Amino acid sequence: MHRFVRLEHRELPLALRAMIAPDMPPAKRLAMARGLIPLLTKDLLLALYFLAGDKDPDVAREAQFSLRELPETLTFVGVDGETNSKLLHFIACQKYDNHHIHERVARHANTTDATLALLAETTTDDGVIGTIVRNERAILRYPSILFGLTRNVRTPQNAIDRLRRFYALQTRRDYVVDLPPEQAAVAATRPVPPPPPPRAPVAAEISAAERLLSVPDEMLHRCVRLTDLASDEFAVDGLFAADLLNDPETPLDDEERVPILKRIAKLSMVDKLLLGLKGNAEARRVLIRSPNKLIQEAVLGNPRVTVTEVVMVVKERSTPQTVVQKIAANREWVRHYELMRELCFSPKAPARFIYRALPVLSPKDLKRLADSRSVPGYTRQMAKSLMARQEKR
Repeated sequence: MHRFVRLEHRELPLALRAMIAPDMPPAKRLAMARGLIPLLTKDLLLALYFLAGDKDPDVAREAQFSLRELPETLTFVGVDGETNSKLLHFIACQKYDNHHIHERVARHANTTDATLALLAETTTDDGVIGTIVRNERAILRYPSILFGLTRNVRTPQNAIDRLRRFYALQTRRDYVVDLPPEQAAVAATRPVPPPPPPRAPVAAEISAAERLLSVPDEMLHRCVRLTDLASDEFAVDGLFAADLLNDPETPLDDEERVPILKRIAKLSMVDKLLLGLKGNAEARRVLIRSPNKLIQEAVLGNPRVTVTEVVMVVKERSTPQTVVQKIAANREWVRHYELMRELCFSPKAPARFIYRALPVLSPKDLKRLADSRSVPGYTRQMAKSLMARQEKR
């Protein structure tokens, strides 16, 4: 099957078929191709795929662009129980950082055997390989799936040997006999895995990944509505690996943090927002340093965020003023003396907060504040006035 197979109008669900009628005005088709017409996530994905094969080249080009730029999170959510087999094959041909997308395709009831064979040969994820290896019925129907597994250097040899014995036991012949001639000619050998690239020093890897994080994120894709991110549809348990969601039992060292840093740096903005809302301490530690204030606010909205992390945000001079103001407005957080003190020393904290917090500071911190040249003049003046009143007492 080709990478893209045009979807016919009759193959669309009834509800979507009514929305994309054959006599639909070109301007409306173009607006839908650009993601400007509100649709459910699953309908959006299918509509874009359908319009990507539109006879109008402008509509097709816009739909292809929107489909290519669609965040991985929306693609994952868009694959539901009714997804068309042609769309599933198209998704199987794409490369994603989120391997759960291909795993969902591999498990899908509408996925064709040809699509499974493609995934078996091209996937780089052990979870997808494991899903295909366990689908013995499909391998009996379509031995090219087993051929694809043998061509994939990540497939364990013991899994291949077991499946070959299983196929021979069920059919009383070797699976190679049932392969197409072009596959049978190469079935006797396995590809040699390429040598692993030389490892760069840990410090250099961290520096490279941090440079990626220092680049401001682009705006959200035009198909994404922020209100969607709060819906139950975006449960993150299946979107991210466990090491990004569950806190490690022991603190990670620099070498262990490098892969996490690289993976987060490559995430789309939507994925970073979702990970900020639900991620573990290591993920929050990375994302809070993002220059994008939306991502920083998502981290602050994480129910597991600690006051220590918030203190580090306030200490970071590059933190946007809106984020500092949001922290200062959180009554639970500002009850902690260390955070309240750091907010007083922040030039971005609102004046009304400073006015309320200064009387609570210790004499030592109040003196430091009165002598500091890194805070606004009104903060120094308020601190000096308060010290003078305290001395008179």
